[in-house]
Amino acid sequence: MILSVGAPQGVSSPHGFFPLYTSDCQSISRDCSVIKYADDTVITGYLSDDIDSYATTITRFVQWCDDHLLHLNVSKTKELIIDFRCEPVTHVPIYVHGEQVEQVDKYKYLGTMLSNKLDWSSNAIIVHKKANQRLYFLRKLKNLRVDKTIMTLFYPLSKVFCCITSYFTNATEIDVKMLE
Repeated sequence: MILSVGAPQGVSSPHGFFPLYTSDCQSISRDCSVIKYADDTVITGYLSDDIDSYATTITRFVQWCDDHLLHLNVSKTKELIIDFRCEPVTHVPIYVHGEQVEQVDKYKYLGTMLSNKLDWSSNAIIVHKKANQRLYFLRKLKNLRVDKTIMTLFYPLSKVFCCITSYFTNATEIDVKMLE
């Protein structure tokens, strides 16, 4: 589950303050993790049939946010379930403050598109579009005879190669050809 959490209303905090402020917010379950990056939080659960530890982790997280005056934006909160069982299972929806958390098939997190089937085609399309946008502007800069040093600064490869170790080995041949 991907949660969108904000600082208390009207508070402007220095850049590294949120992780420090939330450092005591952790899961007590060995099957679930609370992962924080900047002001985003992800709760992961490695579960089979028993979702009690997952539900408890979410309940404790919501209570922790309430206790620390952090607003959970339920409309931005999504649940992505990756389940490879042969027989489809109906997953019980999660509720936060009476609002149902939307279950999604795909979610873009930190610039990488994740899908519930761990299919990386959507991510390959996004990376391909980013690369084409950059190449278009590089051609324009080249036509204007901009110095190559400046062009190199404009085109950080990190945008294209972000998370490549995660998705490239599982990419289809079509996706690989598109990215070449």
